[in-house]
Amino acid sequence: MKIVPRADGVNRFDDGDSFGLTYSVMRRVGIVAGFVLVAAAVGLFFLYSQTEVERQLRRGEWVWLLVVGVDEGARGDRQANFVAAAGVSPDGGGAIITIPGEIGIPQDNGVLVRLEEMWETGGVGEIRASVEGLLELTLDHWVVLDFELFRHVVDAAGGVEVEVEERLVYVDLEQDLFIDIPAGTQQLDGERALQYVRYRGYAGDPADEADVLGRQIRAQTFLTVLWEEVRSLPWGTWREMAQHVAGSASTDLSAWEMLDLARAVRDVRLDKGQVVTAPVSVVDGEVLPDFVRVRQLVQRVYRGHDYLTRDQVRVAVFNGAGVRLLAHRSAVWLSERGFEVSGTDNADRSDYEQSYLLSLPGAEDKARMVGEVLPRDV
Repeated sequence: MKIVPRADGVNRFDDGDSFGLTYSVMRRVGIVAGFVLVAAAVGLFFLYSQTEVERQLRRGEWVWLLVVGVDEGARGDRQANFVAAAGVSPDGGGAIITIPGEIGIPQDNGVLVRLEEMWETGGVGEIRASVEGLLELTLDHWVVLDFELFRHVVDAAGGVEVEVEERLVYVDLEQDLFIDIPAGTQQLDGERALQYVRYRGYAGDPADEADVLGRQIRAQTFLTVLWEEVRSLPWGTWREMAQHVAGSASTDLSAWEMLDLARAVRDVRLDKGQVVTAPVSVVDGEVLPDFVRVRQLVQRVYRGHDYLTRDQVRVAVFNGAGVRLLAHRSAVWLSERGFEVSGTDNADRSDYEQSYLLSLPGAEDKARMVGEVLPRDV
């Protein structure tokens, strides 16, 4: 580059060199701008190519999905026949919490409304809010399945083999439902599988807790077996099923989110401890949630923590001091504080100078729970 003197004392660049300098500067600016644009494009690609499902898992958070199976009765009165919260963890774990449709959810006015009946009154929004309140979980997404889609998934898996403990016979003309499944090992196709999970041991109002939970246990058994069958399918079949669900089901998941969720859950193993039912109690024919047990169950399958209540701890009291009625008084004291006393008796001798707290193998946490409430000055 050379500088050409001017008469006015102001130097200027030679035209040829000025062009070369300008071109060189522009080329460098262009290269830098190109790198910036490429970096921005790559960043935007990774930002927008990931769905919220994938981003949530990458952040180390669970993804919870509300699953509702809608029963279309012969009279057209649709009900939420199957309700469950299905979760996948970022470390490859998972859980399914089924909730009896007969369960009554307390409303603000004190009235109990069955979960299965909420479909007619408030749709998936009301069911979602009720399940979130019951489980104290945030359900990120929801999907509503009909019977046809259920049959399709089971048939795509090649059917499911289950052990039927006793013959299942049930007729409900109002729901256009006729079930007759023999006892023993049965290979169920989509239609028969639907009958298996819809079977009730009662008509009308629930007879007792065993009837309600029996249906849920069958659902747990079926889901566990079905999941193992589905996991073995090739990815191409998985992709087709995910696309079929996205196109046929009612859901707030996009097709891409459905595929990301399918990738995430494909390798999840579900044992019986991870397919569970929300605990209930039946009072005067009403199925009520057992809120304490529900909280314990959610913490176990979601957080991996076991929490005990005192009524889950059984204690036997033995008198080893020779003091009359000491075991009986101690049993009453423990019962008043919520523990279940299984019995009292005399110890092997009556000259013990201090109390001993013994536990069965695996019950050390329960023993510590009792020890924390026992007085130290006795």
